[in-house]
Parts: sequence; C-alpha cells; structure tokens
Amino acid sequence: MMRIGVSLYDVADATEALREYAAIVPTLPRTVGWHAALKHDMPALPFVPPELVGARMLMLVAMWLDDAEAPDGVEMIDRLSAIGQPKVTATTVLPFAAGVQKLIDKEFEDGHRYYTKEAHVAELADEAIDKLVTFWSDMPMEGEVEIIGLGGAIGDVAEDATAFSNRGYLLWLNFAMRWDDPACDADYMARTRAVVGELAPWVGRGVYLNMLNFDEMDRVVEALGGPEKYAKLGRVKAQYDPGNLFRANYNIVPAPAG
Repeated sequence: MMRIGVSLYDVADATEALREYAAIVPTLPRTVGWHAALKHDMPALPFVPPELVGARMLMLVAMWLDDAEAPDGVEMIDRLSAIGQPKVTATTVLPFAAGVQKLIDKEFEDGHRYYTKEAHVAELADEAIDKLVTFWSDMPMEGEVEIIGLGGAIGDVAEDATAFSNRGYLLWLNFAMRWDDPACDADYMARTRAVVGELAPWVGRGVYLNMLNFDEMDRVVEALGGPEKYAKLGRVKAQYDPGNLFRANYNIVPAPAG
C-alpha cells in the first residue's frame, strides 16, 4: 500500500506551484516520489469534484514509498500537498499496481491518436517553467505534459549495466499529446516539436526508448547510450534474438556475425 497526496491547481496558480515543486524535488529523500501533470482536462477521478471535471488544471501527485502509516510519511505528504495555492487537496492510501498505476488509464485508452516527445532534465529552471505553462495553458490537443521525478536507486546502477541509459537526471519531461481528428496531425505534432525545441537549453542527453516516435529513428542509438553500448546490445540481441522477433518498437538490430 502507498500513501499518496494529490493537489489540483488552476492555470493561474500553476507557475507558482511548479516553481515550488522544482525547488523542493532535489531535497526529497528516496522514500518520496513527486510528479506533476499539466492536464488539458481533468478526468473524473475519485478526488476530483464534479465542477472541476473537464477543467484545465495542474495535478501534483506526491507518493510516500515506505510504510503508508509512518508518521513521517503522513507529515511529508501533507506538506507537499499544501504547496502553492491548491484548489483541491486529497490524501489516500492505495495499492501501487491496482491503484496508483491505473490513475491515468482512461486518459490514454486505445483508439485515439497519440504523439509523444520526451526529454531528460537536470533542473527545471524558472524560464523553462514559464515556457511549459505558456504552451499548456492554450494547447488545443488533449493529453498532458508530465514532469516525472527520477533520481534515487535508478542512478546507483552503472551506466553500462543496463540498456536504460542516461539515468543520472533528476526529472523526465514528457509531452503526451492526444487527439482524434487526423486533419490535426500536422499542426499538433508541429506545436509539440516547437515547444520541445524552445526547451533545448534545459534538456539533457538521451531519451526514453519507449517514448520515441516515428520521426525520431535517428535517436535510437542515443536512447540506448551511444554507439559503443548500442554495438554491445546488438551482440547480445544476435545471441538471444537473431531473427529480430521482438521488433515492434524502435529497438536493437542484431549485430551481424563476425
């Protein structure tokens, strides 16, 4: 079971809350996960009042990753839930797999058109926050801009130990865009590319492989840690999957024998 705290903010209060979020995240212990989602429209989740369903809002989700009833966990989640000027706050205890991981399932169900852009960020600067909020506050496509806290144990593993590379960053920024009309494809994808381009001064090296899109095939080697690591993974792939059966995503081509 996991203790979580959720806070919802109006567009006008989002910048202040995100600046506090960015300042606090580097100070948090490993027993805390804290993520942000700038949502085009709030879904009908249990903690969302009916009058806010469909509203454009920032959602901050704080998670205590230890004993859900520990007094220091209760205190921490209450403190994080109260930053800025939230419109709504709620605290509950949920199972991780059956509860926390399913919070956004309905927002990303099958049958819609999706486009993603992801980046690793070492620090969420004030100017970067301003650009994010400006983009989000009037973006026509549905979906959300996600700021996911990384750090902790994933940074303890040596870079060459796993295929998941560039794990030293504090935050993972993801533009998870959604719409239904194919006529909007070019416009909405261009808008997403443009804002990611504007954020280039604050974006680090690497990208999460599962978030690559059809227009990012040139980034597969980067996502997997660079040419040397990609070559090593190609040799492993040739040993276990020489026919490249597992190829539905952008992955590793088996290295030729030699």
